[in-house]
Amino acid sequence: MSVDARTLAAYDARAADYAKLFRTRGPDRHLQSFIAALPPGARVLDLGCGDGALLDHLQRAKRCTGYGVEIDDAQVLACARRGVDVIQRDIEAG
Repeated sequence: MSVDARTLAAYDARAADYAKLFRTRGPDRHLQSFIAALPPGARVLDLGCGDGALLDHLQRAKRCTGYGVEIDDAQVLACARRGVDVIQRDIEAG
């Protein structure tokens, strides 16, 4: 099942809010637990990575490597601007 334009528009409307929260507050407590459990240098695949903020954080804080997968053009560009490796793909389409 492919993502429709309405779903993408809804995601885009919330993506900026999430990015702002991540920038100002950092990872929430659930992500902090996940990050703490990751060994330094781990390889990470972030499906639906948005603007790449989490991967960027993991690269800096834990020396992690890996890729993000994102469908949205603007978010893919944001990842590239951060230096996050990203693949543009609809993960629901396979």
